[in-house]
Amino acid sequence: MSGNYKGLQRLVSDFCDRYILYVHCFLHKIHLVVTYVMENLDEIKEFYGTITALYNFFKKSAALESYDGTALQRLIETRWSGHYDSTSHVNKNYGDLIQALIVASKNKKLSAEDKAQAIGLLNQMDDDEHHSFIFINCMLMKVLKPIDIMVKQLQSVNENFITALEVVKSVN
Repeated sequence: MSGNYKGLQRLVSDFCDRYILYVHCFLHKIHLVVTYVMENLDEIKEFYGTITALYNFFKKSAALESYDGTALQRLIETRWSGHYDSTSHVNKNYGDLIQALIVASKNKKLSAEDKAQAIGLLNQMDDDEHHSFIFINCMLMKVLKPIDIMVKQLQSVNENFITALEVVKSVN
């Protein structure tokens, strides 16, 4: 860890009585790249905005009644696997999510605002003309899944430098 006062870099620098250069670990660099891409491509940012809106919508107990899929994953950008987990969940439960939004949009227990939100989310996810949500979901699964496998393997306590290099080379 870096830090001017209490990080490992500072402690080692103080112990050695000289400045020690701080280098981000490989996993941290991967996370920075993934996060940067997710924040700077408008279509992907909109995709994750929709996932966040889905999570918030189904958090409401009345809306949750209509959903039979597994628990939604909130996007936690600071976790290594945050983007993959939320993307994977939507990928696995896409049909259940669409069905739940259709049911919610007609649910008499929901307020007019909640019904409108269900219709809006449905339109974002199930655009017959462009299919952009589905395309982005599939593309991100193809990109993030190998990265997630690599990250989990590199975090293993049994990992060593030689096998780590092989793992990194295997991701293409």
